[in-house]
Amino acid sequence: MAEVAQAVGYRVGVAVAPYPVDVPLDDGTVLRPGDADWEVVRTPGHAPGHLALCQPDERLPVAGDEWL
Repeated sequence: MAEVAQAVGYRVGVAVAPYPVDVPLDDGTVLRPGDADWEVVRTPGHAPGHLALCQPDERLPVAGDEWL
């Protein structure tokens, strides 16, 4: 995944330093930051390695490019 970030950064003129992935996020993984569950949804057609998060209880999706 770090290689993808570096390649994308290169294309847009942003240097991305190499970094390790501590925990890979697979489709369906549930994260719980705080009091809400967020489900990882892979969206590979958007960009390599791209994912979105969805909070099923609130029917709230958040795509990675919304954070930029």
